[in-house]
Amino acid sequence: MTSIFPAPFSAKTTVEVYLSAATDVSVDVYDVRGRRVVNLVRGRQVAGTHRFSWNGTDVRGSSVASGVYFVRVKTPDTTHQRKVLRIG
Repeated sequence: MTSIFPAPFSAKTTVEVYLSAATDVSVDVYDVRGRRVVNLVRGRQVAGTHRFSWNGTDVRGSSVASGVYFVRVKTPDTTHQRKVLRIG
């Protein structure tokens, strides 16, 4: 299960991911055109709850525009996607 808080956000949001077993995971942020904005994590994670923060910047560290973004959490077995709104 994946949750995002706060949503909407202005300065920072947190993606919370629960893994029932150790697995490879990637957490990426995409814009509405489907372009990847930034990768928050990629690699093996132990079982349990993990929190990854996004400060509203792209891969170069530039602040992204206000608008809708999609956070995609992918493991070898599942993919979850949540919408988040960046304001201000």
